[in-house]
Amino acid sequence: MTTDRGSMRYRIAGFLVLLCLAIVLGPLLFDGAGLSNARVPTLPDRSERTLEAVQAREEALRPDDLSIPARVPEADELEATAEELRAALDESGRVTTPVGDSRRGEAELRPLSDATRVFAIQVASFADQANASVLRERLRNAGYEAFLSEVLVGGRSLTRVAVGPYLDRTQANEDRITIGRRFDLETRLMAMLI
Repeated sequence: MTTDRGSMRYRIAGFLVLLCLAIVLGPLLFDGAGLSNARVPTLPDRSERTLEAVQAREEALRPDDLSIPARVPEADELEATAEELRAALDESGRVTTPVGDSRRGEAELRPLSDATRVFAIQVASFADQANASVLRERLRNAGYEAFLSEVLVGGRSLTRVAVGPYLDRTQANEDRITIGRRFDLETRLMAMLI
């Protein structure tokens, strides 16, 4: 008799579990409220599947700020430009500028102009690169993006310490004033060519 009673308990417990599952999952399966209303997109008419229609759609999706060159330069033009650049470099890889000579590939600082879009703060110039490195580390420890660039001025090699780049002139000028006061230096706002 005890075995019948024990098996009856298991049956009743199993029935109650199944009943609870049916109550919870039944509406989800049968009334559709639990299913997503995913719709299959309709295919465009045959007239919309032409090459011109596809190109027009791609053109509409293309961002406005991308510019596609009107023509690709010929190989002769590219060679002439490369020769021009090679001629402008000396043996040490420097390019002559009105301000001095900068090594090609390094950031170049120039006086500001109306066309300046990228700014840097020239903090100091040193004949001894070790002194420039010390100041660069002090600026970095203070939270500034400081870097070094080598320049030839009057045949003399100097290592410049600068902070940047900045895309906002107002922020660059505020930082220039702060750095000048904090480190007791005469700083200059410059155009930065990368």
